[in-house]
Amino acid sequence: MSRTVSSWILSSARSSIILQGKGRWYSICMPNRNKIKWKLLFSKTCPYPAGSLDRTFSFPKAFRHTSTEEEHFSFQLSPAQINDVLRAGELSHRTLDLNGKSANSVLRFESNQLASNSPMEDRRSAATCLQTAGMMFGVFDGHAGAACAQAVSERLLHYIAVSLMPRQSLEEIELAVEAMKPVQPILQWHRHPSDVEYQEISSQYFENLRVYWQHLLDLDTEPGFSLEEAMICAFKRLDSDISLEVQAPQENELMRNIALQVAFSGAT
Repeated sequence: MSRTVSSWILSSARSSIILQGKGRWYSICMPNRNKIKWKLLFSKTCPYPAGSLDRTFSFPKAFRHTSTEEEHFSFQLSPAQINDVLRAGELSHRTLDLNGKSANSVLRFESNQLASNSPMEDRRSAATCLQTAGMMFGVFDGHAGAACAQAVSERLLHYIAVSLMPRQSLEEIELAVEAMKPVQPILQWHRHPSDVEYQEISSQYFENLRVYWQHLLDLDTEPGFSLEEAMICAFKRLDSDISLEVQAPQENELMRNIALQVAFSGAT
């Protein structure tokens, strides 16, 4: 164990104090500046020998205790606070066309996201495919960090949508890119205000997506796949692109770090 880590553990331990009450023991972490006040308080109520509080410490179990007696300590959230926590990641969306009428078989959808760890490693996606008017949803379970789940949540639905597009639509997009004209969006995203994007590397993501649709245009057959084929091709191609991106030279250190984090974490 390094000296720095050992010092941190010892410092944290010395910053906590053990309390006793009605046969129960408590371990509460407190700032050093408040320790004198607590010592004065407990010296009046607890029969400790002189100087014993300075020698008594426990492992840092911040705000945890073994008592079930509510009159001692209460760290319970109120119903309103619990409701706020549960609804913080709530997303509700109703699909409408330009005339304000529903133009999709999915009239409305609801989703919610509740973190089981911090920072949260999981991501979700919801989007309407503007070429087919169909909707796509994704839930991505991140492993060893959120980097891979974040990248897949931003990119996979684009790969699926491109796989489903007919040759004419792909040719129109490619001609617009070659002429440096604005490209019509492929997806309409339905995001929660707290959702984030990898803005720093979005240009590379677009270039690799373009290489994919160029590959589809080079095929002898019509690029449009069935839904099952599109899913398989999109997953395989994105997995390959993530592997290649970490091996290719990057423009700057930030993009290099993002590519490394995405490749060495995981998502299902």
